[in-house]
Amino acid sequence: AKDGTPLAWPTAVTRREDGTLLLTTSLAFSQKALNVRRDGRVALLFSDPTGSGLDPAPQLFVSGLAECPDQIMTGPRGAEEYWRTLFERQPHSRAYLSAPMRPLMSWYYLRLLITVVPGQVTVRPPLSALRPGAPAPVTGADPLPGAAQLERFPTAVLSARDASGAPVLARTMPTPTADGYLVEV
Repeated sequence: AKDGTPLAWPTAVTRREDGTLLLTTSLAFSQKALNVRRDGRVALLFSDPTGSGLDPAPQLFVSGLAECPDQIMTGPRGAEEYWRTLFERQPHSRAYLSAPMRPLMSWYYLRLLITVVPGQVTVRPPLSALRPGAPAPVTGADPLPGAAQLERFPTAVLSARDASGAPVLARTMPTPTADGYLVEV
């Protein structure tokens, strides 16, 4: 965010042969690029087992420095592996390449490449290992702010800054309690 508050967004990432990580953002949705250009310190969290198929899946936290050049990519050249992986994980996105859709969706393929140089990689236990037992549910007439929204999702990603100001991320299971929310990290 403009005020420096860390934001968490889902993203597709490819690991390059040199160990750097590649992600992209559409030119039409360039907030990721703007944030990286403002402060190159980034955090990536691989914590949802949907992508890996592992159950239980460990959480993999990567902190590092990112760069986003001004060059606009208009095709897959230089990011072939990224696109192959993206089409594999999001098969519906191939529909945008069909003849009737191409003129309407060409903006989606105008991309800015973001390269992350990992500085630290931390393996955290699976989320299920952090919570042996849940607290008793809250009963009462006044629901906590946001409780209805949180009930729709089994987990949430918490974003914050560490003592040095670098972003940190953790997947957690926020639980309503009598005094607010319990967030275990």
